Amino acid sequence: MKTLLTQLSIRDLETTSSELVRNAFALHPDLPAANLIEPIISLADAEFLKQLDRVLRAKHFLHVIRLERSKDRKESREAEWLFPEIREAALALPLRIPVGNGKTVARSDMKFADTGRFLKILDTQLRKHKEQQRAAIRTIRRLWPRSERALRMTLAEVDRTKAKNAGLVD
Repeated sequence: MKTLLTQLSIRDLETTSSELVRNAFALHPDLPAANLIEPIISLADAEFLKQLDRVLRAKHFLHVIRLERSKDRKESREAEWLFPEIREAALALPLRIPVGNGKTVARSDMKFADTGRFLKILDTQLRKHKEQQRAAIRTIRRLWPRSERALRMTLAEVDRTKAKNAGLVD
């Protein structure tokens, strides 16, 4: 209910703002946009300006809240990975990796065979923005140990093993 009221008030504010701008254009047709601000403000009533301030403050703080939450999510995703090269490559990949026939696996549960399947899917999509994911998969495949046991490990297990071997964790 509150969201609906806010959306209505934003729509009303936009309509009123448009009317104010048109009136200012009519009164001062030769003024550049930067100089029209003062005439527009002088045409607006105090209650309208008060509502506009409240809405703009709310929009600003909602934007800041979204930015902070986004930073927190990024930091928590970075904290999942221990080995620096794997962290950098894994963060370039989506959270769920498509492995064919509409199936996906979680990025951390990806096995070596899944990297090959995902690479084939990426190769069929000749989009430039997919190049970062191709490079990430190639890096992960290069870092993956080649033993029979390691080929059955998940990416998270490979990450822990690499970090332990590098002395990054106990």
